[in-house]
Amino acid sequence: SQPRPARPFVPLAAIGPVQRMAETHNSQWTGLAITPAGRVFVSFPRWSGPRALALAEILTDDRGRQRLAAFPDLAWNSWDQAGPLSPAGSFVCVQAVCADGDRLFVLDPGSPKFAGVVPGAAKLVFIDLRTDTVARVYSFDESIAPKDSYLNDVRVDRGWQYAYISDSGTGAIIALDLQSGSAKRLLADHPSTKAEKDLTLVVGGKPWLGPDGTTPAIHADGLALSRDGQFLYCQALTATTPHRITT
Repeated sequence: SQPRPARPFVPLAAIGPVQRMAETHNSQWTGLAITPAGRVFVSFPRWSGPRALALAEILTDDRGRQRLAAFPDLAWNSWDQAGPLSPAGSFVCVQAVCADGDRLFVLDPGSPKFAGVVPGAAKLVFIDLRTDTVARVYSFDESIAPKDSYLNDVRVDRGWQYAYISDSGTGAIIALDLQSGSAKRLLADHPSTKAEKDLTLVVGGKPWLGPDGTTPAIHADGLALSRDGQFLYCQALTATTPHRITT
C-alpha cells in the first residue's frame, strides 16, 4: 500500500459560519461521524442514567425535522446486562464512531459506567454503509483490552488498512490490522500515554476532583492521524502535553 496523497488545506474562514446541526437534551453524545455523503451518526456511552440508544443516525425530513434512528438496527442497540444478547454481538458502551468513506467504525470499550470491561464486550465494529449492515467485528481479549481499560478514540488509515485506538483507562495505544484482524498493544509503559501528575484541572471555575479529593487520572484519550498516515498524535485527557509518533 502507498500513503494517501495529502489533501489541500482549507482555511476555516472559507468553510462558512458555524451552524447548529442537532442537539440532545436527555443523553450525552461522545461520538460524532459525518460521511462524505452527509450522513450523521452519534454515539451515546453507557455512563449513567437511562440511555435508549448506543448508536444512532440523525435523520432529517423535508421540513427540517430531525429524529434519531437506531443504527444499524434496534437489535444491536438492545443489550442489557441481565438480558440474553451476547456482549460480543451488541453494543455495550459505545464511546466513539469514525466515518471512512462508505465504512463506519464503531468503538465499544465494553465498560458500562466505567465498572470494568464486560467479558467479550470490547470491540471495534465495521459497518458497511452501502448496505447498512455489520461487515466485521474485531473483538479484543484481555491482552489488548484489560479489565481496567477504556477504549476511547479511534482513527482509521484507509491507505495502510490500520486502525489506531487509545486506551484512556490504563494508558496505551492499540494498532489494529484491519485485514488480518491482529492487534498490538503499544506504549503501555510509556509516559506519552499517561496522565500527568500534580495537574490541576478547572471545570466551571472549580478544581475537578474525584471522590478521593484528587484529580482523576484519565490517560491516552484524543487521537489524530496525519493526512499522509505517517504520524499519529495523542494526548491524555488529564495532561497538557500532546505527543506524536510515527506510524
